[in-house]
Amino acid sequence: MILFHRLTLVTAVGLLAVPSSATLNAQSGSPVKLTGVVVDQNKNPIAAAELTLHRGNQSMRARSNDAGKFEFSRILPGPASIEVHRLGFRERTLEIEVGSAVTGALEIDLVPVPADIDAVVVEATGGRLQEFNDHRKQSKFGKFFDQNEIRSKSPRFVSELFRGIPGARLFPAPGSGSKVELRGCRPKIWLDGVWAQDAEIDDVIAPSEIAGIEIYPSWAGIPAQYMDRENRACGAVLIWSRQS
Repeated sequence: MILFHRLTLVTAVGLLAVPSSATLNAQSGSPVKLTGVVVDQNKNPIAAAELTLHRGNQSMRARSNDAGKFEFSRILPGPASIEVHRLGFRERTLEIEVGSAVTGALEIDLVPVPADIDAVVVEATGGRLQEFNDHRKQSKFGKFFDQNEIRSKSPRFVSELFRGIPGARLFPAPGSGSKVELRGCRPKIWLDGVWAQDAEIDDVIAPSEIAGIEIYPSWAGIPAQYMDRENRACGAVLIWSRQS
């Protein structure tokens, strides 16, 4: 999980009631379902936004899908808050009242922040990208994408970068995105040097959050510290995030 330095804006502005049948629809006191959509200022859906709902001692997490939609299930009525963050946008915290009287889905709009670090990230010679750059120079077997190369492909999901990689196969994943196999099995995924155990690639990170990614379709060329000696056939994926 990536940690962000965030500016939290506590506000209810931008929380709109939009008629919908998939909303808070239970009797008072019973658990209810909350649905909604995350959009930008032009009402375009924002995918892969991370949402955390706090209701008393209850905390739940959700991620918006490709249409910007999200859902929380079995929430007890009463006051609650939702934190929403997405790389490239200001984080928001919204105070809401969960209850059967509410009959509208939530529309949460995010305000973009200027991106002015592209050149620094791509040209970095130290820090987290030092390892990425070293591997790229030394490896003859890995496939490498830096931030500019990812942006030029405009992928909705990280899994789309695997199209054309020898031995890679993509399978539909529940909700959105794809599951990835290399040579018939799931590769070992590393995020900033930490093993993302039992994770699917599209659940780990969004394309816009990546500074560099290394894809090794087989055992050949994998840096020694990232090898899985018990499962050599599956390859490895090393992801370096933009966040510090």
